[in-house]
Amino acid sequence: MKAKKTIELALAVCLISALVMAETSTEKEAEQKCKGVRVPASRQRQEDATRVSPHRRGAPMDRRQVYEERLAKQTARHKEALAELEAIKKIAEEEKAPRTAEAIQKIIDRKDAEFKQKAEQFEQQRRERFEQVRQRTAERSARKKPAEKTGQKNTEEK
Repeated sequence: MKAKKTIELALAVCLISALVMAETSTEKEAEQKCKGVRVPASRQRQEDATRVSPHRRGAPMDRRQVYEERLAKQTARHKEALAELEAIKKIAEEEKAPRTAEAIQKIIDRKDAEFKQKAEQFEQQRRERFEQVRQRTAERSARKKPAEKTGQKNTEEK
């Protein structure tokens, strides 16, 4: 009887792990597809008009809000998956199945480490994008200043 419950518990852990891995692989495939296909920023803004301010398209506050919402969704999914694994681990401990509980804890630790690594990569990408936008803005304003001076000299000569 005890062996049967342990086997059922192990099967449940395997099923949940398979579901989590399937979800992760689906996300990776979607990311790879997105990387291969570049959508122009203007078209993407038109498609996601609900996320962009009508006053100023692509304003920094809108981008930050989108980033925070995306991170919150990912964090919620991660916490939900860990809670399910913790519940299974608790059942394993109650049934005195220490090897199963250890295996589940290893899965939890691995998933948590993967999530933290992805979150750090996501944050690093956000910082890099912010820096690129800041540099482009500085370059544009540097290009406009000489043009403005040239325009002023032309009007003064006439």
